[in-house]
Amino acid sequence: GADAGGRRGLMRAAVVAVVAGLMLGGCAVGPAAAPQPSLRNLQALRAAEISPLAVGRFTAGPEAPKRKVSIGAAVVSAPGEGTFADHLGETLAAELRAAGKFDPNSPVVVTGVLTRSEVHSEPPQGHAALTATFTVTREGRAVFEKAFAVHTEWTPEWPLNIVQAEGAYTGLYNDLVGALVTDPEFRKAVNP
Repeated sequence: GADAGGRRGLMRAAVVAVVAGLMLGGCAVGPAAAPQPSLRNLQALRAAEISPLAVGRFTAGPEAPKRKVSIGAAVVSAPGEGTFADHLGETLAAELRAAGKFDPNSPVVVTGVLTRSEVHSEPPQGHAALTATFTVTREGRAVFEKAFAVHTEWTPEWPLNIVQAEGAYTGLYNDLVGALVTDPEFRKAVNP
């Protein structure tokens, strides 16, 4: 009732105050959240007829940020001590683990290069984009290599535009993994 509405109003005011403080101070928002599997990717992987996979090294290309990405006046860093390329590899591993399709000792290994990573939160249109090239090796021999790109757009709402941008940007890592694991050529390459 009225008490719940009052708490929501106070919570929104607190969020607005924190976000406004970050924007005015130009402070870091902090590290991106640790990778979490998405329901869509979990369902796709469980339905796929693929053997468990290992996840190898993920690196950043020359155009991709390594440890930090700017969102307006704020800075978001990669989780832990890694890079955003590491975050992509960890996202793939989290998705595979959740679906029961991860085996660190598998002879089929997925590696990748994060080649594009950008996010913009300025009105009137926010957007974020990621591109990566994934490679699959089987017993050391490359059997698949393909680039995938994902993007999203939204209408920024001040003062939450930085929070919206961070959510949209980090969600793209799951989307990029989803583009890979639903690709028919990838599935053929990793089939037993």
